[in-house]
Amino acid sequence: MLQSTITTAVISTLFILTQVVGLHAIYKTGYFQSMPFNSLYFTSLTAFHLTHVILITTYLIYLTYKAYHRSQDMVDSLLFFSDSNIFQKLNSATILCHYNNFSWLALFLLFLFFFLNEPLHGFIFSCSVVFFLQKEKLDLPYEVIQTDASVNINNLCCTSSDTIYACGGKQGKGVVLKSVDGGRSWNILSNSFNYNLYSIIIFPNGSGYAGADSSHVYTTTDGGLTWSLYFDWTGIPFQYHCPLRNVYFANADTGFFAGGHFFDRGIIYYTTDGGVNWHTQGFEHELRAICQTKEGFISAGYGALLTAFSSTTFSLIDGENDFYTGLTIVNPDKVFACSYNGGLYEMDRKATLIKTHHKPNNVISSREHFLCIDARNENIIACGLSGIVSMSTNAGESFDTGYSLNQNRVNAVKLLNDSIALAAGDAGRFFIIKIK
Repeated sequence: MLQSTITTAVISTLFILTQVVGLHAIYKTGYFQSMPFNSLYFTSLTAFHLTHVILITTYLIYLTYKAYHRSQDMVDSLLFFSDSNIFQKLNSATILCHYNNFSWLALFLLFLFFFLNEPLHGFIFSCSVVFFLQKEKLDLPYEVIQTDASVNINNLCCTSSDTIYACGGKQGKGVVLKSVDGGRSWNILSNSFNYNLYSIIIFPNGSGYAGADSSHVYTTTDGGLTWSLYFDWTGIPFQYHCPLRNVYFANADTGFFAGGHFFDRGIIYYTTDGGVNWHTQGFEHELRAICQTKEGFISAGYGALLTAFSSTTFSLIDGENDFYTGLTIVNPDKVFACSYNGGLYEMDRKATLIKTHHKPNNVISSREHFLCIDARNENIIACGLSGIVSMSTNAGESFDTGYSLNQNRVNAVKLLNDSIALAAGDAGRFFIIKIK
């Protein structure tokens, strides 16, 4: 954040200087008296001034619009310089957009007043936006667990209420952690991965799999202490080399990875013989989640719902056009999905929409972005960016939604029992949430 603060200060100073230069040009050339449009000095400085204003305005529209529409990975790159130096000339407007959860349009209108040299109107407008779009707090008891791992924790796997595995990574270096006390303390099992890890599953016998960047799969047979890289150089077309974001195994033999990259193509990567052989099914949609109902398998992602009821071959079905980021089974006949656009959807076992429980986002309101969801018995919890949490203790009949967890991003959440949930975030940070 120090880098972004310095960058913001430099850009803001340059903008103010152009304002001063423009005013100086007007004064120097006597614009108010004789309007000397033929003055080269006036013309050049004013052109520079206006060009700078137009470029910054266009840049802000572009960044805030992209931050509004992109996945959380892109938002990270834009707002926090996570793994990219491309957008280091970021104006403070985008930082304000993230922390205050403004829509891109509201933010653009706010700064447009300033760009039009109306600071008083801009100030009044900004105060109005802050008042009307302020975040609703959720009174949620929680405990922060900070680990030695400085990476982003992307997923969790619970073999019991006490034994939990976590995976993550940053800048191409993956890590696997383990807790044996319900997430209160963590040990790094392995950090020798050359790719970020996005999904993990460990079976009671100690075997397991982890999904990584570029459709790489790691396997373990000793409970995550050592890992071997499996990569099918010929079975996966290049366009489907992407992060494997979610994993589900129906049994020891049949398992699926669902993945995709930044609104681009998606992949179902699956095995039917315990990982000896893997098969690829590619789609034009990024996939984020996969689960199993009585009917068969369901996968979901960016504008896509897929089902495989009679085989392991998935097909697109009609559904709510949203960016699904998580699926969870409430009971064999009920599925809940969360979305990056703030939606919570109840579906039946065939992925047919039953009810939309929560969808607050629109072009001029605050933004709510869910990244993960889990269910256990009657409890459902969904989490996401800026500490957004939505909880139900009655199987989805009603939800309490608001901001908590010190407005930290949550990438994964698991209900350990009927009263405790464990959430994983960035910078090696976990949250133990008391839900009852």
